[in-house]
Amino acid sequence: MKIIDIKEIPGYDGLKFVRIIPALIKDPLKKLTGIVESGGKIIPFRLGKYHLYLINDESLLRHILKKNYENYPRGESLEGIKPLLGNGLFTSNNEYWVSQQKKIGSAFRSKYIESFFPVIEEETKTFSHILDSVSNSNGEIELQDSVKEMMLRILIRTMFAKNLEFDTKRIIKELDFVLDYTSIKGAMVRRIFGFPLKLTGVAKREENKYNQALEYLNNFAYKIIDDSIAGKLETTGLLEILTEDIKTGAISRLQMRDEIMTFLFAGFDTVAEGIIWFWYLLSQNKEYLEEVRNEVEILGIPGTLESIQKYKKLTNGIKESLRLYPPAWAFYRIAENEDIADEFKIFKKAYLMISPYLMHRLSKYYNAPEKFYPERFDEESNPEFSRFDYIPFGQGPHICTGKRLASTEIALISALILSKYDFEYSAEIPPQITPGIIIKSKTPLLFKVKRVKGL
Repeated sequence: MKIIDIKEIPGYDGLKFVRIIPALIKDPLKKLTGIVESGGKIIPFRLGKYHLYLINDESLLRHILKKNYENYPRGESLEGIKPLLGNGLFTSNNEYWVSQQKKIGSAFRSKYIESFFPVIEEETKTFSHILDSVSNSNGEIELQDSVKEMMLRILIRTMFAKNLEFDTKRIIKELDFVLDYTSIKGAMVRRIFGFPLKLTGVAKREENKYNQALEYLNNFAYKIIDDSIAGKLETTGLLEILTEDIKTGAISRLQMRDEIMTFLFAGFDTVAEGIIWFWYLLSQNKEYLEEVRNEVEILGIPGTLESIQKYKKLTNGIKESLRLYPPAWAFYRIAENEDIADEFKIFKKAYLMISPYLMHRLSKYYNAPEKFYPERFDEESNPEFSRFDYIPFGQGPHICTGKRLASTEIALISALILSKYDFEYSAEIPPQITPGIIIKSKTPLLFKVKRVKGL
């Protein structure tokens, strides 16, 4: 077998890269989708010192994320968001990651997740009151904001403390700004338009807003830590574990802050987007919505983790939604040492991009990839954990720790809401996604809400 040095693979180099920058800024996912469909297993993007290699093949992903995952840490690929997350579970590698994974992973055991059901149902009931008000007034609701607020309340009550006081809207606002500022797109805009942004003072204003947002989130995290140590909080889930660790000296105050920030970053926003896009797709596919609704009517609302597996229409619909709209649309790895992956030689420090969004739209893996077709998962013979062409939660040893909880939350909340409400997307054109660190709609996702008769 001939070995191909990835440095020698033709790609988007120099002027060819410059020519696609306007399209990448305007609608990056549309442009990249076209590029990967017509591209090879590895697609290079090179401009000066900036080199990135987009991995476009299931076998290569299996090697990078599982077979030789220790050679491909996240490390420097997360430098942009490091001030927010520190050295928490999401950003750490090697021995520290293993030790934290074991401790924090206990918060996601079946008995803990099922103990969250009453909180999820209570917060969903509160959200239902908002939907009733919208329905009765024949108005509209912006789903992204409202669902994110519900999921943040669920996260804090189940993972931090039952009696924690917080400003839901402010936390989401500041976190959104930090994530937008540190995203690949944000960094690209600053790199390309750096001089005019500095000249007009925009760069400094944005940097100040970023620092202020980070300060607010830091203060919030440290207040949680101080109140928890002082015994002022009824701790739950993650915070209960971390508080015990800091009291025994197993972790520092800074490490505790990093884990709290990590869960604020990854513990509610991604789940909210998973719910939002699932409901959007069902609003566009009413026949399948009726099948989901009939299934819930027959089986009732899920009461245990085991029972959720019986809801094939619901769970397959969620899987298909996560295929089309994986909240974490891309992630990155850096080769620690030179490596041979299949027929390719990957050089030391190679910067690799892996995109669930793009992989999930490849016609070599999916028939009619742009179509919402949940039945494709009925036909799937390979178990999800062994697949590397379907990676909404990542894959391999570093697969998302909260995968099971996230899937459960989407299923339970959807069963509760879809059995009672119908959503009609208000805009005339489909929403356009903006890919920050987490995907979201570029414009407000407005829906009319109707209560389902007889329920």
